[in-house]
This record gives sequence, structure tokens and C-alpha cells, in this order.
Amino acid sequence: MTTGDGPSKVLFSPDGRYAYVNHLRSATIDVVQVSSRTVVRRITGLADVFSSDMALSPDGSELWAAHKKVGKVSVVDLRSGQVTSVLTTGADTNHPAFVTTPDAGYVYLTIGGENTTKIYRRRPGHTPVLVGRVPSSGVEPHGIWPSPDNSTVYVVNEHSDSVDIIDTATRMSTTTVRVGQEGQALV
Repeated sequence: MTTGDGPSKVLFSPDGRYAYVNHLRSATIDVVQVSSRTVVRRITGLADVFSSDMALSPDGSELWAAHKKVGKVSVVDLRSGQVTSVLTTGADTNHPAFVTTPDAGYVYLTIGGENTTKIYRRRPGHTPVLVGRVPSSGVEPHGIWPSPDNSTVYVVNEHSDSVDIIDTATRMSTTTVRVGQEGQALV
């Protein structure tokens, strides 16, 4: 199987039928049918050729591809296979994370160059809206992970060797935990 130049990450649809591959040197997302191991769709029109990270909505309908070098995010409707929005998010845009609360769906997005985590309200079919910012306790927030119940978001501050814990109800950092050297990701 051949994908675009410089494959970076692979995410699987909730039902396991498809894999999504972003790239470091191609402004595309390849959609791979898992059973046949073939590329069945190539999504074009992303904001940049360098996409180091991405996240998939819990229902598998939407993908956010971060473009760190240009400070943008491409929002992709996976049902249509089209880029529906390109957001200007800020220098060193890193990892998106989907969070669903009783009132709405959100994406938390680390912005390393601004030392902040931005919160966007999802509006499928419309441009997402910036609804909040959570300042980092340290330098260069990078990796991000929501708790299984979506009540908490954990953000690694890469150059401060710490993790900020954000309460999604208040959209505020409640605690900072010291961790190992130069953390970049959480699982």
C-alpha cells in the first residue's frame, strides 16, 4: 500500500473499518480500508503539507489535523471527505483532543507558541468557535488527553516537565503535576 509522502500518524474509525493517515510532506489525509489494506480515498485541501498530529471525533464523523509549522488546523468532515474549515490557531499548534460535555462537543487544542490550550466549540457543518483559553503553568503545552468521562483534560508542558490538569466544567487548570523530562504525549 502506498500513502502520501511522509506518513505521520494513524487513527482508526470507531468501528475499525477505516484508518486515517496524515503526512509530514503531503497536504492530504489517506483513508485506508482496513480489511483490504488499500487507500480508498485521499482527502485534499488541508492547510499545509506538514501535519504532525490529528484527532478523530468519538463518533468518527470529524477529524482535526494540526499544522504546527503554520499555526493552523484543518477540520475535515469524514462523511463528505471534505475540509470544512481551516482555523488560524497560533504558533506551534500541537495536539487536538475531543471532549464531549452535557452541553456540547468541544476540541481542546494545545498552542505551544502561546503557552495556552484553546477550546473550540464544535459545530458540525459550520466553522468551530473559539470559546476559551486556559493558560499553561509552564512552557510549551504539547500532548493532551481527556479523561474517559470527559471531566478532565491533561496537558503536558514539554519544556517545564509538568502536566496541567484542566477541569472541563470550569475550563480552568486545577492542578499541576511534576513529571519526567520533556514530556510530549499522554495516553
